[in-house]
Amino acid sequence: MAKKKSVSTGRVGRARRVGTFGAGMGSRLAWAGMRSAGRSDEHKAEVLADFHLRTAEQMRAVLGTMKGAAAKLGQMASFIDSAMIPPEFADLYHEVLAELRDDMPPMTYDELAEMFERDHGGPPDAVFEEFDPEPIAAASIGQVHSARLFGGDPVVVKVQYPGIDKAIMSDLKNAKAFMWLLPVFAPGLEAGPLVKETERALLEELDYRREAAHQERFAAVYRGHPFVVVPEPVLELCGAHTLVCEDVRGTRFDDFVATADAADRNRAAEIIFRYSFGTLYRFGFFNADTHPGNYAFREDGKVVFYDYGAVKQVSADDWRRFVGMTRPLMEGDTQLLFEECVANGFVRRPDKVEPERLHAWLDLVAGRMLRTDGDVTITREMVGETVASTTDPLNDWYSVTKWLNVDPEALLIGRMQIGIMAVLAKMDATANWHSIVREWVYDEVPTTSLGRTDADFFSG
Repeated sequence: MAKKKSVSTGRVGRARRVGTFGAGMGSRLAWAGMRSAGRSDEHKAEVLADFHLRTAEQMRAVLGTMKGAAAKLGQMASFIDSAMIPPEFADLYHEVLAELRDDMPPMTYDELAEMFERDHGGPPDAVFEEFDPEPIAAASIGQVHSARLFGGDPVVVKVQYPGIDKAIMSDLKNAKAFMWLLPVFAPGLEAGPLVKETERALLEELDYRREAAHQERFAAVYRGHPFVVVPEPVLELCGAHTLVCEDVRGTRFDDFVATADAADRNRAAEIIFRYSFGTLYRFGFFNADTHPGNYAFREDGKVVFYDYGAVKQVSADDWRRFVGMTRPLMEGDTQLLFEECVANGFVRRPDKVEPERLHAWLDLVAGRMLRTDGDVTITREMVGETVASTTDPLNDWYSVTKWLNVDPEALLIGRMQIGIMAVLAKMDATANWHSIVREWVYDEVPTTSLGRTDADFFSG
């Protein structure tokens, strides 16, 4: 019998492993400095490259075996550029950490059988005519297998890691231990509701029945769509720890980006943008999990969208608030933008924030692509500046951001926005994003062929 593995679930142990990684990184940096002292520029470059390689590999090793919320951070870091990583080493971190998206340590068959026993009262062989115990993909919460239903239809099965719920609870408790620091760095932030929303979102991802319902909702909206494909879930076979859906595949993200020409990349990028934000503007819900492993590109030009664990429904009032702040940003109306941000609680201390400075920061974060009526290319530098402006207390924008508040309802919207920008940057995507958004915000006629096809589908 295969030796049973387990997910590390202890709060102290998981915190110690991340803490040990941080201490090791500091020691390596100090050692790299001593090795570089008085040496040539070429030698210093070699030492620095070795430092970053070892750091990225240790991040993958530590976060990869932990799974849970800690591994999710590693997965996000694998495709979001940070201005705190030197540009010349960004690809190195991406390549090493990208393994977290698809190469997590797999479960044994005994562990698989345990999860099926919980949901179906028997092993995989009792549920499927065929089941491949070798995973075809893996993530922070579960792994994916190929199977065949009784009757012959091919499906994919996502199986949750045993003990992952306890591991994520440990990660959340460790995170809460540092929440008291938030008001020190961001005095304008109301941390309590934000922590609750983060906890809610992570814990909801553990319930695969909820995810199956989300996926069915998206599938119903996009069933028969000309360029968006959502795999149909097999609801009667979905449980709290196992999710079954039709087997729909395509070229993986990295392979597509490496081989597609600029026109095909731009077309696929527009599809991803329309799917992500169009669903929000049209129907008031969206999928916040945007990492590249959730996309596949078919030869017929359609894009397949996977993973519906992080879906959020936006209320009508919150949608109006969101659009109310979007319009003045698109129109360059500084005063109205400031008033909307104050009225909606985004700026809780208007006496501390200058309207012009707020507008300039929001222009950096989203305004450049929303306000410019012309082609804009999303670059890694844009994403790096955006991330640094919101996370680095030493950044020039800290005098603005420290007084801003993040509404819990907007937390996942922000996660989606940053994630989509990072994905588009990896694709070197170019489009008139302003005109696309105007279709939804101002109900204007589409200006692209994809937009017209999309509009015809939903109008019909």
